[in-house]
This record gives sequence, structure tokens and C-alpha cells, in this order.
Amino acid sequence: MKLFGRIPLTLSPSFWVVGGLIGYMNTESVIGTLLWISVIFVSVLVHELGHALVAYKLKLSPRIELIAFGGLTRYSNEKLSLGKQFFIVVTGPLFGFLLFVASFILFHNLTIHNVLLIQFLGLLQMVNLFWTLANFIPVLPLDGGHILRIGMEALFKTKGRYYAVLVSALVALVASIIFFALKVFLLGSFLFLFAYQNYMDLKKEKIALPEDVYNSKISQVKEALSLGKKEEAFDLLLSIRKRLSGEPLYLLYTLAFDLGQHKLVTELSGSCFQEFPIPDVSLAAAKSHAKESNVEGALGWLETTLKFGPYQALDLISDTHFDVIREIPTFSQWVKSR
Repeated sequence: MKLFGRIPLTLSPSFWVVGGLIGYMNTESVIGTLLWISVIFVSVLVHELGHALVAYKLKLSPRIELIAFGGLTRYSNEKLSLGKQFFIVVTGPLFGFLLFVASFILFHNLTIHNVLLIQFLGLLQMVNLFWTLANFIPVLPLDGGHILRIGMEALFKTKGRYYAVLVSALVALVASIIFFALKVFLLGSFLFLFAYQNYMDLKKEKIALPEDVYNSKISQVKEALSLGKKEEAFDLLLSIRKRLSGEPLYLLYTLAFDLGQHKLVTELSGSCFQEFPIPDVSLAAAKSHAKESNVEGALGWLETTLKFGPYQALDLISDTHFDVIREIPTFSQWVKSR
């Protein structure tokens, strides 16, 4: 289905199911449930249409999806200016507020007495006023959260998104407690879920490092290495560790080993070996596990190294890195078996 023949619209079955549950919880009647479904459908569609029309005007190929707990407008937004992002975001709640105004005017100027129409308009204005205000709460993924993100990125550039998610998590937690106290359990539950999602984004460091910042860091690493400053190069790579793959990851791995950062080597060994299955990686992992007194890890990586050949086990373990575990029975038995 396409709105105005141009904007694709997808309706998920879960949208109707959740809408029906909300309606039944509020009315416990079939007519009331259908009324709620109708109001939710119109309200969410108008809101998302606000986002989509601006995105369409900007030639961003928008598409609307009505899903379980609301709507989503997708569009291509690569390298979109913060100003244009703000315009797209704020138009959704604006359309919702205009729908509230229109339903308010119709409700108070209705010339025909139709009970269902009166109930529909009354519910429509209540839902849209409430949702417009709630949507401006500065919590991601609400529109207010995206406005917060845009403002933070304008102020703090590349760190802005991180700060936005941090503030979003705190505001969501506090707001959820307030709404639970007010016995507005549905909104309180949503906000608590948003708080958890934002917290996990921070904990797992899911916020992507901008490409220009990443490239700048890599250039600084190369410059530091050209000047023989291994520690500086190591610190730079460590600051973007979660983003690393390929050669930069291997470089961090080798620098960590050279600088005696054996715990980090053990942490990186698995992912580094997946990309670079070579004996240098596995042997460094074995030595670092030994320095960390991890006998099983050291032996596992030694076995991996021996598979490459033509290494001799006794030659490998003569390295001083293995002195830490040399007298441990498990290790000495393995040596004897060789």
C-alpha cells in the first residue's frame, strides 16, 4: 500500500493485536475496543505521516511501518544535516498536535448527535494531546530523545550521541518511577524499557564511532609509529578498540604483546586469530596466557601453534614467558608427553 501513491505503508498484524489489547483493557467491550483501535490507527498514521512528508520533500524515500507499539518512519539519512534531521523529527509531534486541535474543534462544534462519533472525537483529542506531550520527553527512541541527540551532537560533535544516550537513560528511569507512582503503568513500563535499552547501548558500547574520527585516529597511530612512539600508538588504538578489525586489530594485538599488556592479549586472541590464523598470533596468545598463569589457555594455544609446524614443543616452551607456569603439574605433564 502507498499513501498518495508515493509513500509505502506496511501494517504489521501485531499493530492490530496490541491496539486491540489496549482498547479492551480500557473498555472491556467490543465496540470500545474497535473505537480504540480506530483512534490509535488514525493517531499513529498521522504522526508518522508528519515525519514521512518532510522526508519525502527532502527526497529521502521514506516508508512508514505500523508495528506492535506504534509506528516507524524509515528513510535514507546518510550525511543529513542536523537541521534537516530536526525538521523531520519535530514534524511528527506537530502533526499529532494539529490532529488534537482539529478533533477539539470538531468535538465542540458538532451539529449532529452521534454517540460513536462523539466518543471517537473525544478519545482522539485525549490520545493526541497526551501522546504529543509524552513524545517530547527527552528519551530515545521517542522524538524528544532524537531532538536531545540532535542538540547534543550540535554541542559536542562526535561525543554528542553518547551524551544523549546517557541523559536519555537517566531521564527514562526517573520518568518511569514518576509514572508508576502516578499509576500510569503503561507509560511507566514503556519508559522503564527505554531506560534499559539505553543502558544496554551504553554498556555494550553500541554507539558507532563516526568514520572521520576513526580515520583520524588511525592516521595518528601511523604517525606515532613512524616516530617510534609505541605507547602513544597503543593508547590511540585502545581508545577505539571496539571498532577495530583487520590490520588495526592485529596492530593493537602485537603492540599489546610488545608492551607486556598480556591480559589484553588474552582478551583479543580469539578475535584476532579468527582474522589472522597465523602462528605468530597463536604463539603470542600462548605466551600471554602463561604470563597470566592460565595453564589451560597456554596449552590450548601451544597446541594450535604446533599444528602449523615445523615447531618443536620444547623449543617453544623454552621462552621465559612460560617460566610462570613451568612448575605447575598440568604444564609439566604436558611437557613430558612431548
